[in-house]
Amino acid sequence: MTEFPAALELIELRLSDGPPVYAPKRLPGGKRHWSHSAQNQAERCPAAYKHRYLDGNYDPPTGAMTLGGAFGTALHAYYAAALASEQLPTGDGADIAVAHLE
Repeated sequence: MTEFPAALELIELRLSDGPPVYAPKRLPGGKRHWSHSAQNQAERCPAAYKHRYLDGNYDPPTGAMTLGGAFGTALHAYYAAALASEQLPTGDGADIAVAHLE
């Protein structure tokens, strides 16, 4: 089993016939979900997991992350309009993305 930070109380999950998976019983920092990236980080490097998720030391966003967030915001607006049986005018997505970047 991978070594996890001592602050985490783990539970054993049997998802298949393979080896068990260990997940925290209570999530650090009041989080309500356990992401796949958090699980990977904890398994790959427990010290880096502690630095990021327990101590709250996040790396600043990269340019690609910022642009991806702007694109995601615009896409969300189009999707929300479609769910409401509406359609955003052409070009509104670009305006929404630019507003996110500002």
